[in-house]
Amino acid sequence: MLPHFLTFRLLVPILALALTLGLIGHAAAQNTSAPIQQVLQSQADLIEKSSRRTIEPAIAALRDSDLDAAQLVLEQWLARDMWLRTADGVFVYAEKVDRETLRIYDFATAELVGEAPADDFDQIKPNSGIQALIRSALVKFQLSDPDPATRIAALDSLSRDGNASHLPVLRDSIADEPDADIRARKDRIERLLTITYGASPEARIAAIETVRGDLGVD
Repeated sequence: MLPHFLTFRLLVPILALALTLGLIGHAAAQNTSAPIQQVLQSQADLIEKSSRRTIEPAIAALRDSDLDAAQLVLEQWLARDMWLRTADGVFVYAEKVDRETLRIYDFATAELVGEAPADDFDQIKPNSGIQALIRSALVKFQLSDPDPATRIAALDSLSRDGNASHLPVLRDSIADEPDADIRARKDRIERLLTITYGASPEARIAAIETVRGDLGVD
């Protein structure tokens, strides 16, 4: 029989692990019904497959959910820090403590839940094509970010790689833009995107007319 102090020393890490797993399980149970988790669950098959050809509806569902946590999900997914718990299919984000351990965070609250064995989770690894789509979706949030530098960076991105999907979110962001210079730039990029992606010939022609005589290289 082991001395009592050795038995206690052996039990402490076991109890600590059990407590951590219990807390993670409790948090997951509490947040399975959270709105952001419901969106993720509704798109779980597409997210798990991680196919560039089929992933767009899942990204759009998050982007258009109007949930505060959607931006966090997209950012963590882009960074390859989103994980799926294999036991029940709950999505979390995590950072590696070491090869065998993850530090788990809850998408619904952005709070630390605890640590857990990495073997209990599958990492979601978007390829470069999916990452490009996620970056495109994130523009919606970046255009209205409180930090002017983030809004400017989003406009820089639109100047290089804007597409038809950006037009509605860019237009929605213009009315509430507090910075006059940034708003002027949003107006300009909106016209340039409309020239290429306007819904009708009339809309594209009208946008062309607004830049008549403009000598800007863009």
